[in-house]
Amino acid sequence: MRKQWKKFDSISDQCYSSVVRGTPRLDKWSRGFDLLVKIIEDGRSEEPGFARELYLLDVDTDYAHDVYGWLMDYMDELASHGMYEELEDVCRKLLHLFAWEEEFPSELNFHLAYALEGQEKNEEALEFCEEWQKNEANSPIADAALIHAKIAVEDLSGAEEIMQRYMTEEGSYNINNEELYMAAKRLYRENGDKKAARKVQKAWRSTKHHYSNLF
Repeated sequence: MRKQWKKFDSISDQCYSSVVRGTPRLDKWSRGFDLLVKIIEDGRSEEPGFARELYLLDVDTDYAHDVYGWLMDYMDELASHGMYEELEDVCRKLLHLFAWEEEFPSELNFHLAYALEGQEKNEEALEFCEEWQKNEANSPIADAALIHAKIAVEDLSGAEEIMQRYMTEEGSYNINNEELYMAAKRLYRENGDKKAARKVQKAWRSTKHHYSNLF
């Protein structure tokens, strides 16, 4: 397995180098993903309980390969290049590979919902997001995905209902998540509510200012 990890690191370096050069090699990213899947499958052939959870791939290797970060970057690359079918396949593969008993696959679910909408599978995306929200209540990223899904099926009032949960007693918004901010921004662009859009923008600026002062 050591040789496989060494090869993965080499492919990973090539992936990031291509991005830095401005000529992303999606074939390299795909090769890296296929190799990562093989590492997991080979590991489980020797030890059935190997890396039952995604985070354990990093824990068990002392974070030497930044597997989680690499996977998130891979999915971002697929999304930015409009490769929605491939993105859906990657998300479903990862959801199938791991148990997801110790943590929610929030980022994966968000990418999957995005991939479905990108393929105009809007009803499927809505159904997926509604089920996800039931399983991960009070999650801003799940709410953000559901807002996008409702907008895609032209249910703007339903999307607005979700946003109202983030309205404070003072009439402002409590937004500390970028995915939720982008969903709200899209909603108020679609429904033309400029007043709400300004409030959302103000809330997001306040959040960023707060976090910038912490570091």
